[in-house]
Amino acid sequence: MGKGFKNRKNIFILATFFVALAVTSCNNDVPVIEVQQGKPTTPQPDLAKTNQMLAQKENTEMENYAKRRGWKINNIGETGIKVMKTEEGHGPVAVENDTAIIRYTVKNIADVVVYEDVVDTVVIGRLKPTAGLDLALRTLNEGCRAWVMLPSDLAYGVLGDGMSIDTRWILIYDLKVEKIKKAK
Repeated sequence: MGKGFKNRKNIFILATFFVALAVTSCNNDVPVIEVQQGKPTTPQPDLAKTNQMLAQKENTEMENYAKRRGWKINNIGETGIKVMKTEEGHGPVAVENDTAIIRYTVKNIADVVVYEDVVDTVVIGRLKPTAGLDLALRTLNEGCRAWVMLPSDLAYGVLGDGMSIDTRWILIYDLKVEKIKKAK
């Protein structure tokens, strides 16, 4: 058999699978959530419970990861963010509107490096590149080096970053705060 035939056969199999999936997933019993303009809605109880279970599962994974490495981690409040300083800093701690110049390598919880030796300039309070990193930087001073673990909801969430970080990844940063420039 030629290579072209195998590719067409694979495409046919995939197309058949997706059509079957679409047909079997059509269910008229799916609850409809009405949204009234101007009025906030609350998540369905099952969705809230599922999110809570996922957050607890990620927290356990992060604690086990740290435990296997002998890390003494500090939690940042109830955020789920975990930090272990490996080098104490000497300068100021970043606050709202300060600019932090950071250097980091980031990997997922399976120890797959996704970005290496990145230098970035971050304005505290803008939640970039992620809300979790922004919160963690508020606990680290200039010159500090730390391992920072972010739960997926404070990293890139269900979307990933569109490049190297996939959906719902727990991220681990090997981070150094190179410089903090105070806001004027």
